Amino acid sequence: MEERKALILNLCKFFKVVPENKDFYTSVCNNPDWNDLEDGLQMKCAETEELDYIITRDEKNVFKNSPVKIIAPEDFLKINK
Repeated sequence: MEERKALILNLCKFFKVVPENKDFYTSVCNNPDWNDLEDGLQMKCAETEELDYIITRDEKNVFKNSPVKIIAPEDFLKINK
């Protein structure tokens, strides 16, 4: 457990945590193209924050209707050396 906490604290040094709100949930639940709540929330957060990418290995199935460009981790690392 302590190792996981240390990892989370380390990640928080480098990444911004985007808060969700009620409107995010209603938007996701009312969007027929977003069938998975967790993935829908990721897309909504990325869209709201005007992010360039969602980095994921599940780009073809779940995120096919994403308003934000989807990129695999390997491809992201190639363009951000």
